[in-house]
Formats: sequence, C-alpha cells, structure tokens
Amino acid sequence: MTPVRLAALCSFVTTLPVENRSRDEESSIWHAQDGLVGSIPPSRSPTEDRLTAKQRAENFPVALSVLPGRFRTHLRAVYAFARTVDDLGDELVGDRTAALTTFRADLARIWAGQAPDSPVLRDLAGTVRACGLPHDPFDRLVQVGIRDLSEEEQDRIQSSGGRIVAFYDPELAEARFAGESWAAQCARIVAKLPKLVYVSFDIDGLDPALCPHTGTKVPGGLSFQMATSLIAAVVKSGRRLVGFDLTEVAPAPDGSEWDENVGARILYKLIGWSLASLNPTLPAR
Repeated sequence: MTPVRLAALCSFVTTLPVENRSRDEESSIWHAQDGLVGSIPPSRSPTEDRLTAKQRAENFPVALSVLPGRFRTHLRAVYAFARTVDDLGDELVGDRTAALTTFRADLARIWAGQAPDSPVLRDLAGTVRACGLPHDPFDRLVQVGIRDLSEEEQDRIQSSGGRIVAFYDPELAEARFAGESWAAQCARIVAKLPKLVYVSFDIDGLDPALCPHTGTKVPGGLSFQMATSLIAAVVKSGRRLVGFDLTEVAPAPDGSEWDENVGARILYKLIGWSLASLNPTLPAR
C-alpha cells in the first residue's frame, strides 16, 4: 500500500490514446519522432502489445494529447520501463527478486554503452541518449505510507542497499502520536529525494473512506490533506516534479462517483504542483 512513490525520472509518464489511429500512426507515436530515437517498422512485439493493453487500463491517460509529438516517444519509453518494473515486482510467477536483479543489470548496460537484452530497455536507451539522463534516478525509489506487504517485498527493501527507502504508515503514525508533526515527517521524506522527482500515486494508500471501491483496502492510510501537503512539500523544497501517475481508482457500481471525485482532485493537485515546480511564480494550492 504505497500512496506515493517518489523517484527521479525525466518526463511525464502518461499514455496516448491509440484506439482511433492507424497502425502506421501508432508505430510513429510508440517509437521515434523528429529523429530523436530512430524508427522501426510498424509491426509490434508481444511486449509492446502487453504494455499497450496495460496502458489502456491505467487511470491516468491525461495531458499527453496536448503535448508536442517529439515528446511522446520519450514518455512512452519511461512508462514502459516503470510498468515493467512494477509487473516484475507484483505479478511475476516465480522468483521476483531474481528477475528484478537481472533487469537491473540489463538496465546498467545502457550507461555502459552496451545494448540491453530487453526490448523495453532498448527503447529506453534511446530516450536516455536523447535526453542525457543519468543512471541513478532509474535505480532509486522512496515509498511513503506502506501498511501491508509480503515477506518477499520486505526482504527486497532490506536487501536493496538503500536503493529503496520505505516510510511505513504505522511508524509514521506512532511518531505523530509521540509529537512529531506531519510537516516534520514530510521534511524527512523529501530529504531522501533528488532534485528531479517522479510521483506514482496509488489511491489505495489513502484512508479507505476516500477510496471505498479500490481493490486493496487496508485500515489506516493518509488523509487527502496529508497526501497533497507532501506533494506540495516536494515542490516547496525546490525540487521539480517531472511527471506523475495515478492508479487504482475504481468507480462505484452504483455510480455514486465518490472514488472518481477524490481521484480527480488528486490529479488536479498533481497537475498544479507540477506546473508550479516548472514556474515558481505560478500559484498552486
């Protein structure tokens, strides 16, 4: 249960609706535009098909339709990387730690000047070269509000050598009961972040009263104000929000729209603070 995953990445990881586009148009969007990465034929691999199916099921296909075409390849490449890491850690049948270790070693080949084995990482390599991205942001993760995880996930955090930093909801709550303010806790969290920050917001990390129809409810969680003030603290520290996603928003069967209402307001805050981090003169609340 991690409402906010904070990492340093290069750009907005959102998705481009492709249902109404031709295969040639779809290929040009998925791959290179404006000569930034280099094109391939419009035929698609099973990996690409799986990721496209995943992206259509996500809750955050916002904003990309208004962005210049030259950015879309890079957004898609970073999204595919993040989605693949998430799938290896959460859905793989088998030794997930071994799979993530192999994927990490393959990732390092990009900065060693070698060609990765994974097609997802080969696409990412073009974005890394075009944007001049460093290795470290793709190799670190700060998780906030964890309150339910498996033994395997806990072992992965503890054996990460500091690459994964976890702030557990029960420990944060106990510290607040003992007198530590949420503002002080936000400062501790933000101190672990680099200058460029990507936010992955899992709605199920909020208090279940705010997302009653999400699939993985657990007692506890952050209030709306706590979550949005943490996002604000990242920007007020001088860091830049370079992208975000929102996941696990599930509509109510009766059409009551409460979950969607909360999700929309979280998106509104993410958009506002992202713009404010690009232009400090803009008001964002």
